[in-house]
Amino acid sequence: MAKKITTVEGNKGNKVSKCSYTLGGKNNILGFLRPRYDDEVTAEKTIKWALSQVGTKESGNNHNKYSKELDAINYYNGKKDPAEADWCAIFQDDAAYNAAGKDKEKALYISCEPEKDNCGASCYYQYVYFKEHKRFFKEPKVGDRVIFGTKLAKKCIKHIGLVVEVNEPKPEPEPTPTPKPTPGGGIAPATNYNMSEAGKY
Repeated sequence: MAKKITTVEGNKGNKVSKCSYTLGGKNNILGFLRPRYDDEVTAEKTIKWALSQVGTKESGNNHNKYSKELDAINYYNGKKDPAEADWCAIFQDDAAYNAAGKDKEKALYISCEPEKDNCGASCYYQYVYFKEHKRFFKEPKVGDRVIFGTKLAKKCIKHIGLVVEVNEPKPEPEPTPTPKPTPGGGIAPATNYNMSEAGKY
């Protein structure tokens, strides 16, 4: 059985949505970006805030409250409302910003983004920033950002979400031994060996 993940994604059907995927399936998952969480800004805080936003819709044409909140603190290299493209990456940064108690410096650190000329509103540049800090992985952890696309290249990374749950596959149960028939017919009883007396045989 394959590993499964549950995510929260901005701009999934023009709203914040909760989704699930099976790894290894036809879902275009390219890998996982691991934020620099600490004791104060945790994955749990980020997930809690993101889940509280599920169902929130844009007002149309990529106008959304997440871009507006980050525009107000000049988070990016220019205004992003309305978003020039889909606002899925902006939602991830706003989740970090709110988990950090609306501390811009902490949010930038968590998201591996530069203070000046921040292009993190793009899924591709989020990948670039995390990779520069050696925080790109092929296996997920709760709190990671999952990236989707056709390949790890500009204009090929199309979407990003927050991993809120990872379901490990359950191990297959061991088969029950089949009793063997005895020479005289019937079934031989199962033998329980006492290892402390093994030397007597």
